[in-house]
Parts: sequence; structure tokens; C-alpha cells
Amino acid sequence: MTSTTPPSQKTIPQFFIIESLTLADEKAERFEGKFLYNYLKILGKNPIYFYIRSKCELEKISSIFREKGYRYLFLSCHGDASSIHTSFDEVKFEEFASIFERKLEHRRLFVSGCSVGQQNFAEALFEKNGGMYSLTAPKNDVRFTQTLPFWSSFFYLMESVDSNSMKGAAIYPSLQLCSNMFDISMTHFFKSPAKGITHKEFISNEVFSEKEMNNILQLERKS
Repeated sequence: MTSTTPPSQKTIPQFFIIESLTLADEKAERFEGKFLYNYLKILGKNPIYFYIRSKCELEKISSIFREKGYRYLFLSCHGDASSIHTSFDEVKFEEFASIFERKLEHRRLFVSGCSVGQQNFAEALFEKNGGMYSLTAPKNDVRFTQTLPFWSSFFYLMESVDSNSMKGAAIYPSLQLCSNMFDISMTHFFKSPAKGITHKEFISNEVFSEKEMNNILQLERKS
């Protein structure tokens, strides 16, 4: 860290986006992080966006993230129950935590990647970042068609409540609402002084009941 790096507790309520996808995703232009970058600008924010392909690049960008002093880190990538994936590398949760050691204190991490909302990921992160605020990520596999509207809606709700901070009173109902709307189950991890690392699960409840869906499907299309 350089002499100009701000203290960890001094953060700016802005979004730092790191994206890394497969070559097939790139060809299909499924750049979720880039879409969110543009949407956040529409909301009046000043986001920063980096596209990477390797673990080596992730290590370098992690230092830039810390130097900028941004409070919210958003990672758009593929993943599984034990690792984050860049275009060319698999990054185990413990490796990711080491790369971001002491860089996530007083900050929130949002990950848009399949099945990364795991207890072992949270434990690895909090072990290296004692003052980290939270980790929010999907519990199961997800699709781009779900995650893009989910995150854009969630960030809209956060901004509409308070553009300078995110608090649990706004985070929890917003996560549940977006989980229901876009059929995604999210896990939100945080550290409690009394209980240690704990979490809240926001399980998708279908917007339409089975009976309502059957009625909709049976309706005749009107011209």
C-alpha cells in the first residue's frame, strides 16, 4: 500500500466492480458487471470497473481497490461451493481471502457467481478481514437473466433509501423482495459481537402460486 492509501475506516460509499467471465460469455457479450457499471452511473454514482482474466490480475486490482477507498466491492464471475473462477484460473476461497487480506475491512463484498454464498467462504474472508461488514452472494446456481435484474433492482433500492450508507434495516427486506422477484436465494453473512460469523438466508418465494400460474397459462391470448 502506498503512503496515499486512506485508513481502512475511511471509505467512500461507491462501487468498485471486478468482472471475469468465460471466453464464451465474452463472445456473447454477457457483461453483467459492465451493465451494472453503466446503471450505477445513471443512478448518479461514480463506479469503477475492471475486467480481468487471471488470478495475477486479480491480485493487482485488489491493491487498486484498497487504494481507492471504495466501500462496496462487486465481483461478477463464475463460481462454485469452494472457489471463484476467473477466465483462466480457479481461485479457492482461501486464496481469494488472502489476496484481499485487510483490504475488505469496513467494507461490503457482493459476489454474483454460482453457489459462492457459503459459510467457508465467509469464514475465510472474516479471518483475514476482522472488520469486514458483510458478504452477500447466491446460495445456489444462478443465470445472467436473473442476476442482472436482481442486482440492479437491489442497488436501486439501496440508493433510494440512503445514498451514503447501507444498513441492515434496508438490506434485509430489499434482498428478500429481489429474491422473490427474480427467483434467487441469497445468503448474507456478517459478524456479530455476540455470535461471531452469522448469516441470514433470503429464500426465493415464488411470486405466483402454482394455482395462480396454472390460471395464467390457461388464459386465452387476447389480441
